[in-house]
Amino acid sequence: MSKKKNNRRTPKRPASPTSATPPPAEGPSKASAANPRWMIVAGVVSLAAAAFLLWMINTRPPRAPVAAPPAPPVSSIPVVVAANYSGNEACTGCHTAEHDAWHGSDHDLAMQVANETSVLGNFQNAKFTYAGTTSTFTKREGKFIVNTDGPDGQLHDYEIGYTFGVHPLQQYLIDFPDGRKQALSIAWDSRPKEVGGQRWCHLYPKDNVKAGDWRHLTNYSQNWNFTCA
Repeated sequence: MSKKKNNRRTPKRPASPTSATPPPAEGPSKASAANPRWMIVAGVVSLAAAAFLLWMINTRPPRAPVAAPPAPPVSSIPVVVAANYSGNEACTGCHTAEHDAWHGSDHDLAMQVANETSVLGNFQNAKFTYAGTTSTFTKREGKFIVNTDGPDGQLHDYEIGYTFGVHPLQQYLIDFPDGRKQALSIAWDSRPKEVGGQRWCHLYPKDNVKAGDWRHLTNYSQNWNFTCA
């Protein structure tokens, strides 16, 4: 006897509640409902801390002022004094031997104010010709004057301000209105007449120096301020 095949299907089991869709919300939980209370507490604590900090700032003792550094004593402040020529006698008291050895030496007489004692040259209407120009040396009202060629090549009167040197030659410095002191290229030979001295001579006897030449009385090479001083 043959067995009949059972064609009935076993019905499926209903799905588990855990795999189904989540249940609908039941409203706010207890924790979320308590959040506003904690926010209020936190705010009160923050305000209290801020008030305490403000109280600390307002009640702390003031800082002592920082004292300024003391001013230096008056004796340590440098004093600028205008330059003033003290004169030879200021050194004599402490340096008598040195002063006596120096007095009257070539160093002492190297540069002197032009006067009757210091000027050795002949200013008694003496004449000297060089490079086609005749210069004349005279004395007027106690001043020593040379009439010689200027920067334009023409003759002009110049007053001698200082002597420069003693022997074997003595040169002469001329003051110009702009503050320059220029050395006259015509010098006085102060050696004895027996050896060719006691006469006027030019420092560049063979060069025929004229106005415009850098060696001329009025030009750069004869400027005392730059070249000598």
